[in-house]
Amino acid sequence: MMTTIGDTLQQFFDADGWDYVEVEPHVLRVRFGSKTGQEWWCYAHVREEFGQLVFYSQAPLLIAENRRALAAVLINQANFGLQVGNFEMDVETGALQYRTSIDVEAEENSLTPLMVKLLVYANVLTMERYLPAFEAFENENTSPEDALALVE
Repeated sequence: MMTTIGDTLQQFFDADGWDYVEVEPHVLRVRFGSKTGQEWWCYAHVREEFGQLVFYSQAPLLIAENRRALAAVLINQANFGLQVGNFEMDVETGALQYRTSIDVEAEENSLTPLMVKLLVYANVLTMERYLPAFEAFENENTSPEDALALVE
């Protein structure tokens, strides 16, 4: 019997000690606690039929409506140098998230727990690094340039 992407994801979470819950079919939710004391929800979307795993970190803040256009500048500047993944914002709600994903051969599922680990940790560690910039931008009305200077 072939191991599915969902099976491989759960193997990683179990081996690495992550508590997860299936919140809808093919979507697992986990809570990440950073070394800075911040916590946020993460979602793993399994797309077996396409051979894809998509992992999101939901920032524990919303961008105010009057700051969203300027936040797009900050997001673009942050994304410019990133090698894996990207920040994105829902312009209707101000929700901010970081997304990483991987595409493997659907017929063969060449995904391994190590590949999942690299995907997940690239995600949460990037959110951990940039979250102070987004918090300064949103809570202290810092400019995008000054906010990025705090973390880069």
